Amino acid sequence: MRVKYFTYCEYRIPFRTPLRTARGNLTTRRGFLVAAHGRNGEAGVGEVATLPEFGTEGYHEAHQRLDELARFFTDQEIPDLYTEFPQWHGSARLDSERQPATTYGVDCALRGLQRALAQPGLSKSAAAVDMTTPFLVNSLITGESADQLATSARQRWEVGFQTLKLKVGVLPEAEEIRALRLIRMTLPEAKIRLDANCAWAAEQAIDFCRQIESVSIEYIEDPVYSWNLEALAQFREECSIPVAIDEFFQPPTYLRRFSRWNLFDLLVLKPVRQGAIYWTDVIQQAARDNGVRIVYTTMFDTSLG
Repeated sequence: MRVKYFTYCEYRIPFRTPLRTARGNLTTRRGFLVAAHGRNGEAGVGEVATLPEFGTEGYHEAHQRLDELARFFTDQEIPDLYTEFPQWHGSARLDSERQPATTYGVDCALRGLQRALAQPGLSKSAAAVDMTTPFLVNSLITGESADQLATSARQRWEVGFQTLKLKVGVLPEAEEIRALRLIRMTLPEAKIRLDANCAWAAEQAIDFCRQIESVSIEYIEDPVYSWNLEALAQFREECSIPVAIDEFFQPPTYLRRFSRWNLFDLLVLKPVRQGAIYWTDVIQQAARDNGVRIVYTTMFDTSLG
């Protein structure tokens, strides 16, 4: 296919409520919307949602790379991305390891354009894909105290969310434990997921989880410091709560070469952190081959991403 030209624009969206995590507070989401355009009005769109605190390149690095790509993709012939991906991405200098968010957004736009060109009778814009298949999502609940977290959980349950997710390692330990007990007492049927964002040493994580074993937690994500495989193994041996992994590996592309899949039960997969969609496909297949369940999630990108 031929890309006539490539465009991008910045977005900046404030959070309704600041999001507190063990890696710091998030108040604004900043990134880029990108589009690859065909010769007859066709377009594919994507999003570059940078978040260096969680494993992507920075905003300014992405901006510079998009400037370069806008020139590169002017009247550029692109091969079939589904059959010739590895060779072509190398020639285009798209780097999934160092610039995953940029690579992911550009890859989405190019694949969208390819789809629009292949199915011109449906729509000239790949943004008009029919997404009517339902799927379940969790709701992230926030608050500055146990009572606020419990209230937020009840509000989300009442509008239909059956799975609730809490960031832990943020408030004092006693307050977070009280919040979890309150939520379980008032919402006995809710599924509860925790995310520690690699905040704890093994001993801290084990102590916390032993105090909430009666709460019934679906899983805890990234309970120990990044890259500490011994701590992860110790936690898994001494705690009954299932373990999920997300930011534990930096860079996340290390999973392409990983072999110790028995250290965790679930893989939280953020396509933005993997770069090209090709690598998300590779990693999800490896997880399934090793009996690891996959939970897909985002980088707080917009509805487009």
